[in-house]
Amino acid sequence: MFRGGFLRPSKPACSVSGAAMSSQTKSSKAWLKEHVRDQYVRRAKMLNYRSRAAFKLIEINHRYGILKPGQKVLDLGSAPGGWTQVAVDAVNSTESKPIVLAVDRLPMVEVPGAKFILGDINNEDVRVKIKEFFDLRPVDVLLSDMAPNFEGDRDTDHIAISELQACLLYTSDAADDLLCVDLGGRRIIKKKKSKK
Repeated sequence: MFRGGFLRPSKPACSVSGAAMSSQTKSSKAWLKEHVRDQYVRRAKMLNYRSRAAFKLIEINHRYGILKPGQKVLDLGSAPGGWTQVAVDAVNSTESKPIVLAVDRLPMVEVPGAKFILGDINNEDVRVKIKEFFDLRPVDVLLSDMAPNFEGDRDTDHIAISELQACLLYTSDAADDLLCVDLGGRRIIKKKKSKK
């Protein structure tokens, strides 16, 4: 499963075109310049991961052994799919029998070995689709690497972070009922601190 310390997904990563950057602000251009130089961004591109965040999950899994072959995984806020790629490889999910489900409000190209649902976890129809995918059986691992869209205003960003964390905590706490998370299941949820 691990080759040289990192999982290798089967499909190439997505990239950002130069045309998409032309109307960026000065701070956005500075972030992008720093981002392109980032060693994990370069590594992700080289290993065909969709995002540098894949390495966070690889490190967590290496340290705590959370993802195991055969486990059913729900990835909330999955776009662009870096964590989904790692989960698919770690649990040996296949295209013919996927056991990884990715859900996001943003479109995402499906990761081979995973199923993708475009929608909001707060929508009852999406929750029903999740339950149907897992045949009303509990999932073993709930993943979420969600982050709000930042506006650049400290107060607005603080509210966005707080609201997202509250939503994730509610979803995680209510997951036994809403998402059928097994009592022995694990949850990996990103928590961002605001600068307030």
